[in-house]
Amino acid sequence: MTDGIPTHVTTESLLAAGLTEIRRWHRRFWLGLAAWPAVVILAAIAHAVSDSTTITTVPVVLWMFIVAACMVKANVLMCPRCGRSFYPIGPLQLPWKPTCPSCELALFAPPP
Repeated sequence: MTDGIPTHVTTESLLAAGLTEIRRWHRRFWLGLAAWPAVVILAAIAHAVSDSTTITTVPVVLWMFIVAACMVKANVLMCPRCGRSFYPIGPLQLPWKPTCPSCELALFAPPP
């Protein structure tokens, strides 16, 4: 950091590209959660057709892995402005408040 300006971001295009990547994984996480009713219906259909609990658990376990992978990927992405983790990792995670805890960069606000 030099003179209060982070050296991590050199242009506005890098800031926009970083925010786009974080938005992409943020939306995938929420779409995965929203898909839960469809997963339950698919599991019920699989159970009715096969009468096997093994076949029934496949869509549910697959859904859990997909949602977890999206959340892990969103957690490891760094803020394009300050270079720190965009989402805090731990019990104080707030995925419904997508702002960087370090520099307060909002995920869905236009870049300054």
